[in-house]
Amino acid sequence: MALNKTSADQSERTVTLNSFAGTLVNTFTLGDAANPLPVTLTSFTAAPTAQGAALLRWVTATESNNRGFGIERQLGTSEAWQSVGFAAAKATTGSTYEFTDKSLITAPASTQAYYRLRQEDIDGKVTYSPVAVISRMAAVASTELTLSPVPVGGTDNLSVGLAEAGQAGIMVAVINTQGQRLMNFTTQASTSGALSLPVSSLAAGVYIVTVQVPGQAARHARFVKL
Repeated sequence: MALNKTSADQSERTVTLNSFAGTLVNTFTLGDAANPLPVTLTSFTAAPTAQGAALLRWVTATESNNRGFGIERQLGTSEAWQSVGFAAAKATTGSTYEFTDKSLITAPASTQAYYRLRQEDIDGKVTYSPVAVISRMAAVASTELTLSPVPVGGTDNLSVGLAEAGQAGIMVAVINTQGQRLMNFTTQASTSGALSLPVSSLAAGVYIVTVQVPGQAARHARFVKL
């Protein structure tokens, strides 16, 4: 394949290309025998979690003068890269790293999320990894609430299922058909996959559950109390 070279910088060992499809990165850092790169990266992967976060893993074979890795995210190919975390260097003989980007849960909606590592030398030089991508289709599509059991019995709790159930700071309310707010609370961080609402004190009738995840539009669902 012919590459259309735009510019080259021998002092920084970089080549900038255009008309190169199939990658988000058009500036590449080159190494040579006399000036080897400080880190040998053997793998870099990203995978979505059930809660809507992203789990990143990478492995190095060797590290020399490595300060650490900045983790950067991009939600669209036309958007700027955003720093979402940093992992300090572990050793000089190679290491395994893991980072969970929980901020993706409340990030603006997108079908995909792109990640790259910004490897930083102790002397300040920077090298970027290849790009890893995950699909956010499931997380973005999961905007409705799942209520069970429906209808809910007189002494039962109402289970509210949503992708962000274990996240702290979710505002939950139960409202009657007259618009009166009968229950209101804010969640704490947990490992649960659903919220449990104690609705046994409510009179028989129709109610609305409202859930407000930080940074997202409010979600609503109706249920019947027997």
